[in-house]
Amino acid sequence: MIKEIQRFIFKMAEAEMQARGYKVDHNKNREEVSI
Repeated sequence: MIKEIQRFIFKMAEAEMQARGYKVDHNKNREEVSI
């Protein structure tokens, strides 16, 4: 149950980062993309 919630929050945060112009890299941590 808690893991599912954490996964949901992670997905939301990931979408938010992408919306703000960040590249989500699953191999590393998130990296900022120069726009």
